[in-house]
Amino acid sequence: MNKYSLLALKFKTGGASAELKKAMTHKSFYKKDDESQGNSRYVFGGMFAFKGEVAQVLLRYVSGTGTQLQHALGKMFKTVHMESLFAYFDLGQYIRHGTDFDAAGHRHIFVFGLLGWLCEHASEEVRKEFITRHFILPFSNELVPPSKNRDMEAQCNVLARTVYGCKVKLTVQESEEGFQATASAGSDRVLAVEHSVSYRYSRHKALKKALHALMDAIEAQDRLNPAYELQQQRLNDILLQKQEAEKAEKAKAYAEKLEQKKEERREKKARQKEQAIEADIKRRKSKANAKLRKEQEAQRAAETAAKMSGMSANKRRHLQDKAK
Repeated sequence: MNKYSLLALKFKTGGASAELKKAMTHKSFYKKDDESQGNSRYVFGGMFAFKGEVAQVLLRYVSGTGTQLQHALGKMFKTVHMESLFAYFDLGQYIRHGTDFDAAGHRHIFVFGLLGWLCEHASEEVRKEFITRHFILPFSNELVPPSKNRDMEAQCNVLARTVYGCKVKLTVQESEEGFQATASAGSDRVLAVEHSVSYRYSRHKALKKALHALMDAIEAQDRLNPAYELQQQRLNDILLQKQEAEKAEKAKAYAEKLEQKKEERREKKARQKEQAIEADIKRRKSKANAKLRKEQEAQRAAETAAKMSGMSANKRRHLQDKAK
């Protein structure tokens, strides 16, 4: 069983492994760059058909305006999320492409190919499970409409009951500067006072400031609790361990870098030594050749002198004049 069959079994679609292999193959893989042999059809299916199925799920189960759903759908199919799916399924070992194709910069294309393959060959149940696990759940926090827990006034009320045993009272009065918003806990405890030309913004600023004040008050109470110091110590220990681990990692990387530089210097010295040996051999060879040429010239001169020694003086002078 090949790797494409094993990957197809993950999606309970083992009978379509050949098509999965095609979905993971870019047209640049083929010498003629034939688009009909590549995964362009599956990429189209992922970009539009599969995306349409996700849009149907949002329309059926998620409340919100059309603009909100459109933004949610856009986030789900951003390149960052597509690349995270590429890494999650380790598609790098399955993709096929030409040597000149930048696969690292186009990982999302192969994910769309996978989605298109699922759209055509996987069952409706498998597709629903895939959409829920990899598209709905990762973005569930953004799909849920704002609740009371996300409202600053509700958060202030929860904290105020914990600290002071009462809700936060918010009053907004018109002033010369516009509007003055006052957030208080009880009748004599003012948490925040903010001014703005906008009624809504003055209220927002006062609640935000009151929320910080209440959080500081809770932290001050926690400091009186003996368990707080123990908790802080544990947090400090965790932070210290993390810093030590990062420090050790940096030291290891630095040591590896130094070792790499040492190895490069050793290799450089070895190359220089080899070059010096080659230069010395060349120099010795050149010197030996020069010595040989000198000996040959001396021998030829001796032979010439020997020939001329048996000649008459007139013939010797004649040959010497001729040589000049």
